[in-house]
Amino acid sequence: MIELTQPDIWQVECDWLCITTNGMIRNDGKAVMGKGIARQAKDRIPDIDIALAESITRKGNIVSVIGKHENKWIISFPTKHDWRDDSDINLIKQSSEQLKSHFDKQQTKPTVLFARPGCGNGKLIWSDVKAIIGQILTDDKFVVVNPLAD
Repeated sequence: MIELTQPDIWQVECDWLCITTNGMIRNDGKAVMGKGIARQAKDRIPDIDIALAESITRKGNIVSVIGKHENKWIISFPTKHDWRDDSDINLIKQSSEQLKSHFDKQQTKPTVLFARPGCGNGKLIWSDVKAIIGQILTDDKFVVVNPLAD
């Protein structure tokens, strides 16, 4: 896993962009994507909230390919069950394992980009999250973006 400081995750070249998500679907059938990277995705990618809701309905709150934007595939990375809760470190571990499994099957070595999962609106501490996911996402194809230098 590589760490990169970059203020705008959308400006980083990659093949895959992970969107940190939760498992909630609104009454109108759209996924809750109200803050952070999820909100940025919703504002940039038409109907991504519908695609995420369909994925959650079919597969549950798991890592899933939910679309494409410009030259990047978009993949969900669940960090919460409910948008109102803080992020769940066990769900982040599970999502990391699912992400690794997804890309272990591929013959190519894509760049997989994501923000520090659970560390913004999820209120987790990066050093705690890094200790868990750093043991799973060991390959340098996984790039974690920090919008601000520590």
